[in-house]
Amino acid sequence: MFQFIPAWYGQGRPWYDPTTAWYRGVSSIHFDDTINQMRMFQHTNEDIGMVLLNYMPNLRYFLHRYDLFEVPYWSVFDEIQHTHHIQPQILDFKEFQWPENVEFLYTNFLVLVRKDGKVLAHVEFGEEAHLIYIQFFKDDRPSKRLVFDDRGFLSSILYYDDQGKENYQDYLNATGDWQIRENLQTQEVTVNPSVAHRFQKERYGSIAEVIQEKVAAYVTRLTVEDVLVLASSPQHNKLILQAKGSHRLILSYFDERYPFHPMAQIAQDTALADLVVIDRQRSKERLQEAISTPIEHISLFDARLNLGKSQRFRELFLYFLMDGVEEKELLQYLEQIAYFMTEHEDVHLKMVTYQTDPAQEDVKREWLDALLESYDLDFFQLETEEEQTEAFEDDDEEVEIEAKRVSLEFLRSDLDIMSSLEESRLIIDVTSEPDLYTQIAGISAGIPQITIQPTEFVEHLKNGYLLSHPSELSLALHHYLVGLRNWNESLMYAAQKIASYTSGSLVEKIKQSIGYHE
Repeated sequence: MFQFIPAWYGQGRPWYDPTTAWYRGVSSIHFDDTINQMRMFQHTNEDIGMVLLNYMPNLRYFLHRYDLFEVPYWSVFDEIQHTHHIQPQILDFKEFQWPENVEFLYTNFLVLVRKDGKVLAHVEFGEEAHLIYIQFFKDDRPSKRLVFDDRGFLSSILYYDDQGKENYQDYLNATGDWQIRENLQTQEVTVNPSVAHRFQKERYGSIAEVIQEKVAAYVTRLTVEDVLVLASSPQHNKLILQAKGSHRLILSYFDERYPFHPMAQIAQDTALADLVVIDRQRSKERLQEAISTPIEHISLFDARLNLGKSQRFRELFLYFLMDGVEEKELLQYLEQIAYFMTEHEDVHLKMVTYQTDPAQEDVKREWLDALLESYDLDFFQLETEEEQTEAFEDDDEEVEIEAKRVSLEFLRSDLDIMSSLEESRLIIDVTSEPDLYTQIAGISAGIPQITIQPTEFVEHLKNGYLLSHPSELSLALHHYLVGLRNWNESLMYAAQKIASYTSGSLVEKIKQSIGYHE
């Protein structure tokens, strides 16, 4: 069996839950090498499993989102909390034991709980509208946070001090008894005396020490044929390399996660691996000069999206990622798009941003409004949210209610991006470093992409157009939007790329490289 060890960590506390409220932005985009590789092994019916090192109470929703729900897993925090075989149940926050006379106010983002005119709590939800935590307040300061497991029980309680700073966190079993207590100011961990028999020590210097103890014990229970596939991360490499024993190990490098410096550390880590897997060809070439361990290059593709959905729409939607484009350059591109839209009435422009701070959305909308007004074209103005809704709901073609053909989309998650790409005909990402997830999702959806930087995901005139100068954008628009031949060729090319990825040849190559025999 291949045991995959992902690096699905957040930006804050090292081993803590990376889940954020649904409106907090695209921090929840996690498509990476581990997800890609597990799908690849699934397609060839290989036995695989997962080893989760961090606290992920919303793991089941996460796995379902990436079509990995059926993959068996071992979670170190399930081991710590003694929550291995919990039967899922539904939670309704309104049925909790609230004080009398509280009122629930439903906003566009969360549910406010008030008592006597004061805010008592915020009820927060994840991207799938499931309950993730309830934040309580006292005198307008955080007092405690109830964190819920997606299987339907209270997983932990985070307590704050009188100044509203994080104080300590109790990790609970399914019946609400705390198992360990993590002091967030000293980092020390205390074990509940009633469960001391499940731990080697009564106190630990940090949560990392508890994780290391449990992982080391688990690895000893694996069979000699089990292969560890480790997503290389500065956070956990040392821990796993110390615990792996005689098990074969594949070390996987993902450009978005692991900085390629210092090279001395990489050489030290890879010396303990049987194979190195890497997601980009240029990174492979760089590593080959520094290490002697065999290397395999495996490109990332997200095969969830269906090819060619935009063919079902009469309108031709341009997906323009505006993040990181300077205003002077943006005006150059918009001028060509506006001229093209003058000639082609079915073309619509979606200005897309992944920067989704709710407080800045009105500012960004006003800025884009002012930018578009300079073109003095009725159709090249920004739709209001009301106009977008009316245009979507009204199917009467005789009523011209959609004079404006430009929209602004704030995409907060990978699910939002996937949904928007389903109807998009062409991706335009003219930043100096094209967004990796957009490129992966684009090629998986068979959508041609216009860029100014060459990447291994977009090949000129095959599944995209590489601009040598901003003035070439109009040529690229004509190439893919006037007639179907070039667009269909791009679709076929993408399908062939994905077919080669799912063919099993890469899995067989990996198995041969490490001498794996079933």
